Order: sequence, then structure tokens, then C-alpha cells
Amino acid sequence: MKLISILKLSNFRIGRFLLFCFLAILHVEGACQTGLVQLPVQHQFYARDLKTSSATVTMKGFPENAMLYLRYSDQQLTKQLTIQSVHQIFGLTDTLHSGLSHYRIEFQDAAGHVVYAADSLLVGDCFLVNGQSNAEARKKDSTSFADRSPFIKAYGSGNENGYSKKWYIADGDGNRYVEGSIGQLALSFAGQLVEKTGIPICIINAAHGSQQISFFLPDVQDSTGLKSNYGRTLSRLTDAGLQSHVRGIIWYQGEQDAASGVDEETYMDQLNSLYNHWLRTYPSMEQVYIFQIRMGCKTPWQKIAQIQKAQQTFADHYINVEILSTNFADQFKDSCHFTYTNGYKRLATQLANVVLAKQYTNGSLNQSLPLKAVQAKVYDGHWLSLKLDTHPDQIEWDPEMAFEFRLDTQLIHAQNIWVNENFVNLEFKQSIDTFHTISYSGHAGLAEPSLYHSAQAGLLSFYDLPIESNASYDSVLLCQSLAGGQTILFANTSRKEPVSLRLYNTEGMLLQTDERMMAPGKNQLPEYHLPAGIYFLQVLRLGQQQVFKWINP
Repeated sequence: MKLISILKLSNFRIGRFLLFCFLAILHVEGACQTGLVQLPVQHQFYARDLKTSSATVTMKGFPENAMLYLRYSDQQLTKQLTIQSVHQIFGLTDTLHSGLSHYRIEFQDAAGHVVYAADSLLVGDCFLVNGQSNAEARKKDSTSFADRSPFIKAYGSGNENGYSKKWYIADGDGNRYVEGSIGQLALSFAGQLVEKTGIPICIINAAHGSQQISFFLPDVQDSTGLKSNYGRTLSRLTDAGLQSHVRGIIWYQGEQDAASGVDEETYMDQLNSLYNHWLRTYPSMEQVYIFQIRMGCKTPWQKIAQIQKAQQTFADHYINVEILSTNFADQFKDSCHFTYTNGYKRLATQLANVVLAKQYTNGSLNQSLPLKAVQAKVYDGHWLSLKLDTHPDQIEWDPEMAFEFRLDTQLIHAQNIWVNENFVNLEFKQSIDTFHTISYSGHAGLAEPSLYHSAQAGLLSFYDLPIESNASYDSVLLCQSLAGGQTILFANTSRKEPVSLRLYNTEGMLLQTDERMMAPGKNQLPEYHLPAGIYFLQVLRLGQQQVFKWINP
């Protein structure tokens, strides 16, 4: 242990009444206060001050003519307090610093006997998780036991029938009735934060499966009452001393509303109401993270679309709300929940990357956010270009993604898909000039086929994105197709013009050059007989240049 605090009291005498009070409160894993004694308890977690990365711990008692010492692991004396008045209350505050080490508080009597000790005290950050069963995230297939950490803490449980007021090393496999369980999604998320930041994490998980959003709103008659999920959650955070220290809220909910036919406007109104209550109840809340619900749970896509659209609109409306994709994760065989390794853990990685970028200035937000379509244009009647609002270093896609898009409300299969920079390009055999909107709802089951980037984030579902028809090329549009195992590159331009093509490998070595006159429309480029790998094609035209990343399969 990095730090051991020993409070040594010479002539330490505790009356029978005080001793009774002392022993009576030892089982309480909370603020542990009476009129006589205030002490830390086993596994207690303290929220850190973000400026100092530390927390203040207060201890009080009734020693008689006592000498009070505070010692560290190297036994150097750091504080000394002489109390001579027989019934004077002693009070001591000490600063504990955040880090991957535990603290121990220990009281000894004059004979050196330990009369009280509290081990495994931590200082770090607190996050609240809430929603339905995918926020509860109990084990469906493999265990998350290997991802447990002594630096991830939990307080009580989400049991609506009552919880134990104790601190625990968090577990991921259990449901809301298991004390100390925070679910697999939250456990993996917290573990990645601990690993990347060196800061301990406390998770309060208040999720309750199979409930509509109205279940999570406070009781208008008694907002702090224990009859509501909202009141129970507030009570638990208050008991833990963390109500004013919640840094972020993670929300995964909406499947039950979709199954019940709740429309977009109704869900949006209730989510707004819940958000405004959070702002008033948790003054330290910096961010809200919303998982967009996934297709599945035996619910028609039209109903799920209502909730997905509401969640996207809500996230677009608030600067401190980020929406996360669930489309690049493997669902369990029930097509409603998720496996662990390629399911909840993959969602946790996406969440951790965004939280690190938003709240810990650790990583690039542009490289962490899910892919979001913001614009659609049709060229030459057969080629649709879908613009993404972020530009991650490497976007991957499965060829079968060409079958996942709806034009208006019809699933129209594209014959080819190609991603270039932040554009998803779809080539259709039939003319698509008469369609007005494009949508992507995703699918139930495995993650594949999918469109995703290296931070484990997929494409967000979207609906009725307007299509701009008969668009003109304001730049060269590069596309790729596979014919007989051979990769063929095409460039689309709006006019006749000379271009210079230069092909480089990842080390910046020039491999091939080509000068040619482009005709309006689709132009086949030279065949590049190269090994599989990543290449960069530089296109020089009219004093401008574009660089395309090309992945040769």
C-alpha cells in the first residue's frame, strides 16, 4: 500500500457508551456519523476535487488527555495534536490524493491495540448509469470476472426492495439484486478509464429492465421518495456522499417505449424532462452519454425508428450530450441484449474513448465519436455520396453494407460500396433520381455487416436524410469495385479536365504516376498490381489536390 495513516492515541479511553456507539456503527459503509464519532469505513470511496485531485477526510471522537499522531507508511510523523480537556472533541482532517493506491486509517490505544481500522479507501471520479436491461447489463454468455479491479467501487445495489449500505469492489456479472454489481458494460468502461487515467472510478448503477422512460422520472408528489427509481437513486448517492459529485450520466433505455409504440415527440418530451431533473439534482454533472437503441427485441423497425430519432434529435440539441452507436456490437442470441467480448465490452470501449476525450482531454474526440451521416447527394443518377460529420483515420466497412440502406422507405440494394475520407459512396444499378430521402436503421444480431472505425464506434442509425439530386462534382469522387477478384478504381468528375495521379505507400514512397484527361462522369483508373495493404492516391487537378486513402484487399 502506498499510504498508511495511523492515528495513535496515548491514554486513549473510551467509555462504555461511546464504545457501544463505536461498535454499533462499524457495519455501516457510508458517512458513518453519530453525535460522537465520524470515521471512514471499509472500502469507502471519496470524490476527488478536480483542481487538486484529492479529497478531504474528517475524523472526530472523544479521547481524554490524548496525544494524536498521524503517520505514513515510512513512519514519519506528519501531524501531532495534544488534547488535554477530558471531554473535548478531537477533530482531524486529512487530505487523501487520487491514484492507484489504497489508504488505511487505523486507531490504536495506549497499549498498541487496534481499536478501529478502515482499509481500501480510494479517491476518484463517480459516474451514474441508468436505463433498462442493457444498462443493467448482466452476464448473458461469458463472464467479466477478469476485468474486475480493486480500483472500481460500487455502493449498495439497484434493488428496488432495499439495498445494503456498504461499499464493494464492483462486479459486472450480476443483476440489480446483487450487492456491488454494476453490470458488464459499466465494469468494462470503468476499467478502461482506470487504465488510461490512473484514477479510481465509482459506478452507481440504478438500471431497471423492461421499463418505459416514464418509470425513471421523479414522483411529482415526492421527488426524493423511495417509491420511485429517481428517488431511490438519489437516496443511494446521498448515502454514499456522492450526490454532488456525479461527473457524468450514462443512459441506455428506450426498447420498452419502442415496443409500446411511444412516438418520437412523446419520448423526446420525457427525455427532456428527465435531463432537466438531472441538472437540478446533480450539480456537478458535466456530460450525458446516450446509447442509441439497437434494432431487435422482436420490435418492428418503424417503432424502433421513433425512439432512435428522438435520441438523435435530443443529442443534437444539447452541447453536453453525446450519442453513441450500438450498431457495431454482437447481440446475444435473443437479439435484444449483448454478448460480453464483442458486445458490452465493445460498447464500453466506444464510451470510454468518448469520455476520455470529452472529460479527461485524453485522445481525439474526432477519432472517438460514432459515425454520423449529415448529407446525401446523387451524381449521374446512379451514384450516391453520403457525407459523415467526422473524419476518423481509418473507416472499415463490410461489402454487405451496400444492402443496408433505405431510399424513401424501400430497402434498395446498392451493387457497390466504397468509403473515401469521410464519404460513404453507394453505386446503384438502377437510377435513383426519383428518391427523396435515405435512411439506415441497422439490423439485429451480429455486428456485421457494419461500417465502423478503429475506436470501436459504428454508424448511427438515421432517418429521412434529404437527398440532393443531380449534384455536380465539386471535386473528384473516388470509388472502388471488385471484379473477378481484381480491384478497380474509378474517379468521377463533373467536366473534362487534366489530372495527375500519384500513388504512395504508407512510408511516403512514390510507387506510380499517371497523367490523363478525365471525361465528365465515371473514369476507370489504371490497374495497380500491388500487395494487399494501405495506399494513398494523390489527385492533382486545376491547381488543387486531393488525397485518398485506398485499402487494397
